[in-house]
This record gives sequence, structure tokens and C-alpha cells, in this order.
Amino acid sequence: MQATINVSLSKEVRAALEDLTRKEGVNVEEVINEAVRQYLFFRRLTLLRDRLSVKARAMGISSEEDVFNLIS
Repeated sequence: MQATINVSLSKEVRAALEDLTRKEGVNVEEVINEAVRQYLFFRRLTLLRDRLSVKARAMGISSEEDVFNLIS
């Protein structure tokens, strides 16, 4: 299911986006969808890393060596 969202872009970003999509033969919507998917993935990954870092520090894990020693 698709939903429509209105997004304002600066003139420079819009021009660069249109230029690139024209050269690559893809439409603007595909590029924006992929950009949002990638943003969401990396944002979730960052939040997960932050949460796990707190737990790791509480367990005394502060380096890759600590992890290696724990699992070896």
C-alpha cells in the first residue's frame, strides 16, 4: 500500500535529484523511497548499538578484546 507525503526540498537538492535521476533513468520517487529506507535502517542500527553499548559497559565490556575474551 502506498501513501503520499509532501516534502519540501531546497532548489539545489531538487535540481541535483532531478539531474541524477534523469542520468540514471530512475524516477524521483524510487530514489526518495530508497533514501528513506536506508535512513530508517541506519537510524535503527544506531539506536540498537547505543542501547547495547550501555548494557555492555554495565557488564564490564569496553573493547573488542573484552568481547573476544568473553566468548573464547
